[in-house]
Amino acid sequence: MMTDDYSQQDVRLQLLNRAIEGSPDAAVNFVLRGEYWLEREDETQAIADFETAIKLAETELETSDWGHVQ
Repeated sequence: MMTDDYSQQDVRLQLLNRAIEGSPDAAVNFVLRGEYWLEREDETQAIADFETAIKLAETELETSDWGHVQ
């Protein structure tokens, strides 16, 4: 069963990578992959993805027109 777990994780990682390739400016994709790395206990990769997600989210916040509520 261990092989099945690893192959499912590999497929999941491939899907996450494909999502990032398709939408490299979407912070959520990096958050999801960061969570994947945390589950794999790879904190270095997780931190890198979370930092990228934060930068992308900050840029989106600065450049998006969120409207103005009065």
